[in-house]
Amino acid sequence: MTEIIFFIMAISLQNSLFIHFPKTGGKWVSKMLIDYVKGSSFVDDPIYDAHKSPAWDKSVFFFVRQPDTWLRSLWYHRARKKKNKFGKSFNWQTKHRLENVCQSNEYEKFIDNVINNSNCLYDYYQDFIGVYHSDQLIWGHYENLCDDLIKILTINQEVFDKKAIIQNKNNLINKHNSNRNQYATNNINALNKSESKFLQKYYDINIS
Repeated sequence: MTEIIFFIMAISLQNSLFIHFPKTGGKWVSKMLIDYVKGSSFVDDPIYDAHKSPAWDKSVFFFVRQPDTWLRSLWYHRARKKKNKFGKSFNWQTKHRLENVCQSNEYEKFIDNVINNSNCLYDYYQDFIGVYHSDQLIWGHYENLCDDLIKILTINQEVFDKKAIIQNKNNLINKHNSNRNQYATNNINALNKSESKFLQKYYDINIS
């Protein structure tokens, strides 16, 4: 059987491990951790290293984002021409089911494909965190990024500069915001139903 290795960026702290899930404010979170949390360091290459999820027996934390805005952000990220050596647009990461079976150069078609392939986003997260025990996992919400980061660091008893993190709240990289209307798809209800497993687990929202 061929072993699949995912692109994962992680930061180890004294009592926990941060997994950077794409398009959830991870660049800002990473900067806050490296700059203001005692004992934090990147696991392997901080830019773009390919490795399996790091072995870890303590708390593992990450951030989640509402499906419609996350999918919009992912699609635009894939659509734009990259400035790296690959230099092309639509560089879909086909090792993930969502990007393999749902990819499209048209945004609404991409969303339709996601709708027709239930739980793609849930499975996407499992590609990153599926190796850890459920008791290890704790997550925050992209829509409440700064406050949830502080809450998680406190729960994990990390030593950090709370004041400095709060002062950087208005400096979120790429000017993150939670205004979902500008990202809305015409099929929001169908999309949420398709991703009901994700919404129930990470947002405690039941979709009938």
